[in-house]
Amino acid sequence: MPPKRERPPEDAENIAKKLKSTMDAMADEWLCPIMQELPIDPVMAEDGQVYERSAIERHIKGKARNDLQSPMTNAPMGPKLVPSPQARNTIEQLVRSGAITGDKVERWTERLADEKMVAETKGKAEGGRAASMYDLGVWYCNGDHGLAADEVQSARWFKMGAEQAKPDPRCLARYADALLRGRGTAKQPGLGLCLSFQAAAMGSKLAASVIGDAFWSGSHPSVLRQDVAQAKQWYMKATSNVCKIKDVDDEAIAQAEARLGQDGPTSDDGDDSEDSDDSDDSLAPYPVLVRRAIAAARARASDDSDDSDDSDDSDDSDDSDDSDDRSSNDDSDDSDDSSNDSSD
Repeated sequence: MPPKRERPPEDAENIAKKLKSTMDAMADEWLCPIMQELPIDPVMAEDGQVYERSAIERHIKGKARNDLQSPMTNAPMGPKLVPSPQARNTIEQLVRSGAITGDKVERWTERLADEKMVAETKGKAEGGRAASMYDLGVWYCNGDHGLAADEVQSARWFKMGAEQAKPDPRCLARYADALLRGRGTAKQPGLGLCLSFQAAAMGSKLAASVIGDAFWSGSHPSVLRQDVAQAKQWYMKATSNVCKIKDVDDEAIAQAEARLGQDGPTSDDGDDSEDSDDSDDSLAPYPVLVRRAIAAARARASDDSDDSDDSDDSDDSDDSDDSDDRSSNDDSDDSDDSSNDSSD
């Protein structure tokens, strides 16, 4: 009987291909059913599936327990989530070893870098770095770097940056805008405009643009009357190097430039009126503070410094009691006097 012929050994290339295929199939088992990506923060839901925490939390948010269904099977499930360190460790080992490659690995690596960057930025922000507070406010506003868009968190970080001993003017401008619009915080146009004047004085183009919008549309009549001339003064600041901090998008700058060539609001300017606060009384706690900020800002807007002592003539009669304070261009002196008056 002739001897059996041995099968030729399988070449190394085929073995490697099969191994890679097996590893890829294993990795696919860990893909989040919602995102179709490898999870950075894997959790197991009550349907027994592993999800990216942020994805399943968005699915659960706002749903009553009786209405909650599994994204995978549509079967009823509860809201409880349990961390899955086993999934995280397995995915990390597969990636670090090079056992799996491709788009899903590149995306996982990018998201892991985002996670690290967010953690480092939060650490700096919690340590008092205002620039990091601004970064977090923007990221939460836009939903960047793996963070879910959250107006409340965004406004919180902008507020923290605005309240530092040395505030970031970008945080001041963004928090002021949030107060004016009531986005992520209670709507307080009086305080919002006051902070806008402060941020504009520090060089914020966004703040100058926002003040210009308020004068242009008269959308906050309890604080500022409509005044096209004043609006154009602030639009000039926003579009020139008077304000050097470019914390506003190109669309807002283009709008400001367009309005500089117009005689006044048109029917196309209706967007500003969405934030109208005709019945707003938020100015009441800050009457002197806001009046002085407006008066100081108007004085700065004047091209002829020799006429600054006569600025009372252009102000409301209601503001006449504060004329002695308007001649000062020292922001810190104004704010100290204002805080003392507002406490009264």
